[in-house]
Amino acid sequence: MVQKQELKYITNYGIIGVVNTLISYIVYEVLLLFHINISICNFISYLAGTVNSYFCNKHFNFKVKETNTKKEAALFFLGAFICWAIQWVVFALLLHFTNEHWAYILALPVYPTLNYIFNRLIVFPTKTQKHLQ
Repeated sequence: MVQKQELKYITNYGIIGVVNTLISYIVYEVLLLFHINISICNFISYLAGTVNSYFCNKHFNFKVKETNTKKEAALFFLGAFICWAIQWVVFALLLHFTNEHWAYILALPVYPTLNYIFNRLIVFPTKTQKHLQ
């Protein structure tokens, strides 16, 4: 059973994820107004949401104070890339069994699930978890 604190982390992570999505969308739409290439818009908007995710999860969700910020940020962004890549592979595999719409919907939860686990256990572990590492 999920402990009360863990449920709080998961809930906050979800709320932060919604905010990240809104930030990414707004940045994307603003960049489009300046007639910037859609691939560049996509990259910059995704980066904006990911940067927000790092700061919000560090300071507001997991409330990490004493860390090696460079190492932590590097792990955070590496984890984001790995989780995105895994989601993309799942999406590509699902395309062999269903159409693009359903493949996308079915692959969608892969990133946030894996990314939460990665961040919780590797990037922002609790003091108890740090002793186990």
